[in-house]
Amino acid sequence: MHKEDLFRREKQLTTEHTAKNHSTNIEEFVKSRHSGLSGIGCNCNSLEKKDSGQANSRSDGAAGMTVSRYYRISYKLVNIGLDEKINNRGVTLVELSVVISVIATLAIALGFSYADWMGRYKVEKATKELYVDLMNARGMAMTRSCDYFVDFNFPMPPEGCGTYRIAEDTDDDGEGDDDSDGIIDAAGQTFFPQRTVEYAIENNFADKIINFKKRGIVQPKGQAAGGTICFFTEHDPDYDCIVISQTRINMGKLRKKKSNGGECKAGNCVIK
Repeated sequence: MHKEDLFRREKQLTTEHTAKNHSTNIEEFVKSRHSGLSGIGCNCNSLEKKDSGQANSRSDGAAGMTVSRYYRISYKLVNIGLDEKINNRGVTLVELSVVISVIATLAIALGFSYADWMGRYKVEKATKELYVDLMNARGMAMTRSCDYFVDFNFPMPPEGCGTYRIAEDTDDDGEGDDDSDGIIDAAGQTFFPQRTVEYAIENNFADKIINFKKRGIVQPKGQAAGGTICFFTEHDPDYDCIVISQTRINMGKLRKKKSNGGECKAGNCVIK
């Protein structure tokens, strides 16, 4: 059965029912159900009635059943058309733009979060490595029964970085800095490899080196009260300062950044 016959058949089946209840433009009603179906094949045999006598004599109930069947057939045909349209439509430019915008927003947010996490990790890593080196120097001073010395930022490190050196008192004179310039004397000392960190190292030693005595006493040379080492950065790590006393070396967290008036001293370092 051709599409023209299908259209004519459906119009005939709906006329009797709709004429009893209300007047409507059946032609527009049927056309609206089949808009967009051009070029779509369908099994029109499903529209043929199995009982020819039912088409000639209908009661109100039979008419209702016919209209109900019409709606089912029309719904099936419209769905076929919609499926065809959806399969051919693809992705619009607006949808693609929304997806790209969401991905870009998430990437930027995760990028900032990762950069901050990496900065905090590097500061904590530098603080812990310095702490371990200081503790090792103290331990070696007691086990080897000789003084160990530590100085900072010599030779001058690259801008924004910091350096420190550890030396053993080879001549055992107990004097690692005779001229008190904050630099370990080259003569009579055995130096370990210099360590460089990515952040500037500040301290309040007043140009004095750290002296680890044979008995484990720790002090900046000539400064019995001890001292503090700080890493001032824009990050907020859990550890960014070290407090040194005669008997202890402790890590901590700075209360105030330098931008907020913070100083490198024991009172500004919260020991953890």
